[in-house]
Amino acid sequence: MKDYRSKRIQIISVATLVIAGVMILSILWTTIRNTSHDEEYAYRQKEELISKDKEVLCGDIIDENGTVIASAEKDGEKQKIQYEDPYAYTLFVGITEGKDSPETYGLYEMYRDELYSAGEGEKKGATIQMSINSELQKYAYQLLKKQDKRGSVIVMDAKSGEIKACAFTPSVNGNDLSEDWKEKLSDDGGFIKPLLNPVVPGSIYKITTSVGILEEGLENEVINDNGSTQIDGAVLRNSGSAVYGPISLSKGFLHSSNVYFGTMGQKYLKQDKLEDLANRFLIGKNLKLDFGTVSSRFYDNNKKKDFSEIQTAWTSIGQNEVRLTIVNAAMLAQTIANDGIMMKPYAVRSIYHGKGKDKTYEMQTKAQEYKKVTDKETARKLRSIMKATGEHYTKQKTGKSTIKAGGREITIGLKTGTGEIGSDKNNSIWIASMAPADDPEYIIAMNVYDSEGAGKSLLGDIISLYQQTMK
Repeated sequence: MKDYRSKRIQIISVATLVIAGVMILSILWTTIRNTSHDEEYAYRQKEELISKDKEVLCGDIIDENGTVIASAEKDGEKQKIQYEDPYAYTLFVGITEGKDSPETYGLYEMYRDELYSAGEGEKKGATIQMSINSELQKYAYQLLKKQDKRGSVIVMDAKSGEIKACAFTPSVNGNDLSEDWKEKLSDDGGFIKPLLNPVVPGSIYKITTSVGILEEGLENEVINDNGSTQIDGAVLRNSGSAVYGPISLSKGFLHSSNVYFGTMGQKYLKQDKLEDLANRFLIGKNLKLDFGTVSSRFYDNNKKKDFSEIQTAWTSIGQNEVRLTIVNAAMLAQTIANDGIMMKPYAVRSIYHGKGKDKTYEMQTKAQEYKKVTDKETARKLRSIMKATGEHYTKQKTGKSTIKAGGREITIGLKTGTGEIGSDKNNSIWIASMAPADDPEYIIAMNVYDSEGAGKSLLGDIISLYQQTMK
């Protein structure tokens, strides 16, 4: 009886396995067949979308007041982007040689889907409204162009991080790109993506070092500045070997003493504190912003390594391996202007379909706090030092410590910078500033690369930009 039952159980088990196997094979076949069908269907859908996409005219890019910055027009079977002022806008707004072209950068790369997507009954893609002021953008570009060098300039709202102007030289004519435009731009010392090519900041980086000095309660520590100091067997000199005698932070900042800042960095702050400050100011990061990626450096290739004492001193004065873009420079000043709170820079206000009351928004930007970098007291102390420095240089330039802008007498808070870029070249010169210094509304930063001058030589253009911005 037991053998019979055992045999019966075996037969049932085998039958069950066979049925299960058939069911599994059936399900598998159905899945494969459906998958194949889905892939074919998806492919047909994609082809249909591409076909429709070609009929959609690329959407407009407009400024804060609705002025058209860039628009598309039919060029046979293709589309061609036309800029209101190609040299002023192309390198910041973006470049495209057509919807399907690999030579596409900036907003045309980041917002391709939006720019070529149309609502029902529409033949044009979404509109991108930027925070840029068209007249200010062109004015900033012309100021920079006079320098006849590789350079950059930015105007930013001090409270929100909204970008009002951002221009680069040398530029290109986005309305009529030559076949070798990339090579020509490179030959002129320019870059297709300037925000991915940071340069040595020099003394504007002392803003970060000053935050460290204030946080450590060392602002009254006196350094005897004899024009140079020896560290690690190397000599660290002031510009022109100027001698300032016994100085603390306020005077060291005013005169941009390399001896003072190098000694404070090497002796008191050390590499760990300097690295911490860089991290808080987002130096050495790739920042993905709504107008592109901004790259900076603290270490070479942003890979940590041990600094010697002289390298620590060099880092404290914005040399060694530190590299910034114009956006990073503005972010340094904006953080101090805004009581230690760094705001996220942005240049796209909204993306929408339609017009007037029929607008449908895909995106509307709100000011966003990036991070708290330092406390309010530290920021306000440094802002006061930057104000005194600005008054000093403004008086040297104009005979008065104030400027007239927007019907008011205001002061500018600033830090100049003159970075060394090699024995066979000149300097990378900077100003990072805020105004009015007591309650900042705007940040303006400017850089000119391979210049024979010093950072303070840019002050006239900075003053002119504030007057244009605030008029």
